[in-house]
Amino acid sequence: MTTLVSSPYVEQDHLLQLSKLQPEFQATAHALQTLRATSPKYAVEDYISSFNINEIVEQIRAEASHKGFPIPHLIYVIAFRSVLKPDIRSDPEKINLLYEADKQSHAEANILGGLLKYWYGEPDQKTGHNLATCWWRSFEDAKKGGIGKAHRESVSRTRDWYSYWKVEQYILQISEGDWQWKPWLQ
Repeated sequence: MTTLVSSPYVEQDHLLQLSKLQPEFQATAHALQTLRATSPKYAVEDYISSFNINEIVEQIRAEASHKGFPIPHLIYVIAFRSVLKPDIRSDPEKINLLYEADKQSHAEANILGGLLKYWYGEPDQKTGHNLATCWWRSFEDAKKGGIGKAHRESVSRTRDWYSYWKVEQYILQISEGDWQWKPWLQ
């Protein structure tokens, strides 16, 4: 079974099982290997301006064309913008707990399926602003990933650790000659 490292975590239960994805989403997962911030202020600037989305769309199209796959029409993206409280940021034990909770949530979401990419940045040294993002195959997959037991426990345990947090939801809509980025309104 072919697997792909699709997150900061490299253990077996964190690897993306490509054989469980339709070909067009395999192409998407491969393209998302190159997801990167294009601005050092990605945690506070507009998402679309802060990442290499155009490059990813072109890679999806190229791989789909090369392998004869259809292009995925919709991809669901979630961004979590946050600032940890200063006393949490300076507490190595709490940072480790947060890391472990995040890791468990990722493993659970990965097992539930449809999570194509998970990425998180480094908190800004001065302000503490940070961003984590998930790219999903479908709305249903994203919903399952957000209501799993590990994710719920993680949110419950760490909710009061943030001085600021915001969830943003987007849809990347790709067609043969165009693509659109728009808010995902449920």
